[in-house]
Amino acid sequence: MDPAIDDGTLDGDLVAGWAFTTKHPIGATDHGCRVVSAADGHPVRSGDHAFRFEVRDGDCSGNDGWDDCTTDRSRHELSQWWADQPPQYPGDEYWYGWSVLLPTEPLKQGDAVTFLGQFNTDAAARFYLEDFADGLGFRFNDRNYEFLDHGLLADGDEVRGRWLDVALFVRWSEDSDGRIEVYLDGRHRRTLSGANLDGATRATFDFGIYDAFLSECACEAMPTQVAYYDEVRRSRTRDGLDPDRRPEPVAATPTTTVAPVPTPVPTTTTTDPCSEKPPFRHPPVDLDATEYMVPMGLMTGSHVTPVDHAYFQNWLQPDRPIDVYTPEAGTVTHIQRMGAILADDGDVPIDDYRLVVDHPCRLTSIYIHVTTLADRLAAVAPGPGGHASVNVVVDPGELLGTYVRNVDYNLVDDDVTVDGLLVPATYVREPWKVHTVDFLPYFEPGLRERIAALSLRTAEPRSGRFAYDVDGRLVGNWFVDGTDGYAGTDPDRYWAGHLAFAYHHYDPTAVMVSVGTFDGRSTQGVVTGNAPDPATVDTDTGLVLYELRDFDLWSGDERWDQQTHALGVTVRPAERIHGTLAVRMVDDRRLLVEGFPGLSPDEVDGLTDAAVAYVR
Repeated sequence: MDPAIDDGTLDGDLVAGWAFTTKHPIGATDHGCRVVSAADGHPVRSGDHAFRFEVRDGDCSGNDGWDDCTTDRSRHELSQWWADQPPQYPGDEYWYGWSVLLPTEPLKQGDAVTFLGQFNTDAAARFYLEDFADGLGFRFNDRNYEFLDHGLLADGDEVRGRWLDVALFVRWSEDSDGRIEVYLDGRHRRTLSGANLDGATRATFDFGIYDAFLSECACEAMPTQVAYYDEVRRSRTRDGLDPDRRPEPVAATPTTTVAPVPTPVPTTTTTDPCSEKPPFRHPPVDLDATEYMVPMGLMTGSHVTPVDHAYFQNWLQPDRPIDVYTPEAGTVTHIQRMGAILADDGDVPIDDYRLVVDHPCRLTSIYIHVTTLADRLAAVAPGPGGHASVNVVVDPGELLGTYVRNVDYNLVDDDVTVDGLLVPATYVREPWKVHTVDFLPYFEPGLRERIAALSLRTAEPRSGRFAYDVDGRLVGNWFVDGTDGYAGTDPDRYWAGHLAFAYHHYDPTAVMVSVGTFDGRSTQGVVTGNAPDPATVDTDTGLVLYELRDFDLWSGDERWDQQTHALGVTVRPAERIHGTLAVRMVDDRRLLVEGFPGLSPDEVDGLTDAAVAYVR
């Protein structure tokens, strides 16, 4: 083979958008990787040529930095060559595609591991496609090669003995906004979120056949393994994976840093099928059986900062099972069986489920408190208190299970970062939070109106609001300095150091303060007189004394019964006073705070040495 194969090789019949060379030239064999042709009777996916990889018992090879022969490994792979076209850097977004033809029987033998493609970094290999005994799988590693996720993508009868088209969308990142979407034959199978370049400066792609831990093969000799690859492509857009389209070349700009920095290539959003995301065609629950929707932004108990999910509820029929659906096609990727709700007064035992459904176009639906699961999900669900990574492909509107009384729902769009959470790194305990969106616009118009009609809130957005941070202003979320932000220091009472200055989720005219620890427990209260508005408080304001009061909910001229739907529920302060919270902004992102339970503002002289510092 030539030292490198690129777009110009055979007029782009093999690869496009990048280049490759032999990964292990030391000990490489003539049979290891060959370019073959349809004219000679070999299978091809498109055009006239394909790659044929073959690994035989005893094959071992290496390069200047690695030797398979002494590390219980064997492989023939091509590795991304980046002398002329750049590798992947933090901040890059690419579509990748290739076609692979696997034999009818698994390549994997015993407990040996067979990889069919990997994204390597200069710190660790982060993502692999892996041949499983029962199909095609993946593994997603952290920088220390510890599993972040590992599972089956498709059964053997879907992937063996035929050309399989693989596509990946990857957002390369050192932070929680990293993303890998996996598609097989055009159908979304898995989304992996989280850092995929932390501790590294670049990523490169290898493909072929790579066997590890050969001594675990449970065989006297490894059988000969053969696989074909074709149309190995990289593009800024999904359209560029089409063999009939040539992606724009990705050029590198010379630099004095360790690795060349790529010149950004504009994304052609007009050809991206996700530039305008197709609307959801089905509701997340049976709307006719649901009495009302509690909008996002609730502050109560351990939910000290405004919650990032809505609640669909029916308390009038507390024993009625109500159907839960997926609003669009997708893949259920995670099931948690929940055993308790954490609370100041002691954990509340429960037995229900949290579901994560990945949809195309980098969207994810999350459900909490699903009471029973549909049969296909129940078959792969974990036991009490457990978590399970699963791979259950679901059709639009498919039944996921049922809820009784209440189910939580939110929608995550990884292409959106919420403006009202100033420091995304603060929320690593719940990394989806910074990408949680107003879900109503994602539903088709008629369905959107039906869901909105269930809301108890008349102000826009009807689905509620949970992110209020404004830099240099008091409004929004704060956390005791040195307590690891949203995660806290005590997993059993993570909310202890949380603090929020926001507005009631039904009635945004009511200013609320929510404190993780006030007189030994979490406390939520409306502000007497609704003043000063925290959106107006800054470092020039000086000391602010907020009197926190209990409150009642009203529907028109009557107290709301909290069971029947009521449009435009309002807040009225009650007589009971929790006490006073003294606050002074000392910097744009730093507060001094002290609570005075049971005291009115007239009884508070100011902050004392007991004041606690809070940060964003």
